[in-house]
Amino acid sequence: RFENNNGASVSVSGITGKQVTVKDSLFSSNLATALTISGSHGVVDRCKFMGNSTDFSGAGIHVLNGDGVDVSNSLFVSNHAEQSANNGGGGAIYMASGGQLSVLNSTFYDNSTAGKGGSIGAFTVGDAYYVTNSILWGGSAAIDFADLFGNAQVSYSSLDQAGLVGTGNISTRPDFVDETDLDPLNWDYQLEALSPGIDAGDNSLVDICSKDLNAQQRFADDPDVDDTGVGTGSIVDMGAYERQTGGVAEQYNLTMGVVGSGATIPAVGVHSYPVCTLVDLTAIADTSWEFVDWTGNVADPLTEVTRIAMIGDQGVTANFKQVVTLTVELQGTGSASAASVPAGIDCGIDCSESYDANTQVTLSATVDAGSIFAGWIGGGCSGTGACEMTLGSDTKVVLPVNPEGACGEGNAVTLADVTADADNTITACESITAGNGFKVEAPSDVTFIAGDHVSLTGGFSVSAGAGLSIQTGP
Repeated sequence: RFENNNGASVSVSGITGKQVTVKDSLFSSNLATALTISGSHGVVDRCKFMGNSTDFSGAGIHVLNGDGVDVSNSLFVSNHAEQSANNGGGGAIYMASGGQLSVLNSTFYDNSTAGKGGSIGAFTVGDAYYVTNSILWGGSAAIDFADLFGNAQVSYSSLDQAGLVGTGNISTRPDFVDETDLDPLNWDYQLEALSPGIDAGDNSLVDICSKDLNAQQRFADDPDVDDTGVGTGSIVDMGAYERQTGGVAEQYNLTMGVVGSGATIPAVGVHSYPVCTLVDLTAIADTSWEFVDWTGNVADPLTEVTRIAMIGDQGVTANFKQVVTLTVELQGTGSASAASVPAGIDCGIDCSESYDANTQVTLSATVDAGSIFAGWIGGGCSGTGACEMTLGSDTKVVLPVNPEGACGEGNAVTLADVTADADNTITACESITAGNGFKVEAPSDVTFIAGDHVSLTGGFSVSAGAGLSIQTGP
């Protein structure tokens, strides 16, 4: 708030190419120009300039040479500029020589000057400035031009100054919510029901996420008023305020989809949201699947939790990939290790790794001196050479390794918790023990050859169509 100052409230002298933003501020009852901007590009949004006065020009804003000033969603009431000489004036805003000015969706009422242009004035008559979707009413100038002086390019605005030509302009009084107080500074400048300024603006210059002076969403449609403005969808109102009562903000559809196996929040389907709503998105992968990325105009496509702005109809897809786990287990009391291509398994250190489904993996075993490798079990592998497999599901492969016995084979082999899904021959100098989840799956044939005995304990099974042969003795 900048109030009751005897000198200029805010004076900004910046650097060409830089931007100065003044937002959500009140400038009231100051006895000199409330805001002076020079040098930099100025942005003034959702501000109020109320009852300011100056002995010079531009009681609300004085625009000096520079990159120009853009004013939007702002209110100017009962500001007065006393200067009359040298094209002075501009009760609310004054554009000095070399200045640039655009005014969008703003309301001016009861602004005055002893010079020219009760609302907006300009030093150089030929310098153009632009006024769109605005209300300029009740201004007065002692010399001439009650509201606008200079090369004003006005469109889709409501104003009572005669002689101004422009597309979409109206000269019907705008009708505000409350005009009962004798002092216009105490009025409510929101649009009254059925006001001619409702749905009468030009959408093309208004950002889809723009908000009015009350920080309410623009583009709220009033079903009781015919659209007289221009644009697609809901039409923006004239002035600093967008009428919300009876209005429904433009709705856009968010279509959620999934590739792979998983879920999303919001769920897969079509959901409707008001314009500019920020929607939080979450991707949830099913078991044995992983999130990959989002397809669509999301903030971060690579994180499971992100968001999207509803600036139009949006389509978003969560992409998942299936992953499987390969586990290598060293069984027995011998010493060995296993490694994989592609990398991931370095068993002895890391015996479990996740891979994309249908990845081709090759395992190789390194058996230390004094130990015997009885041959791969699981993963469709057998024998002691490389174990090659395509991982279509979670897979466990056992590397049974035992101390070398007098007969040259493993002394005693123990097998558990693995499925033999290829033909295998397991040999041991003394004994073979199989159980606790050891399975022989069709159509494989497994042969146990032990010098002394074979023990089949609880949890051992052979499926229909599979074969198991046992040989014992020297």
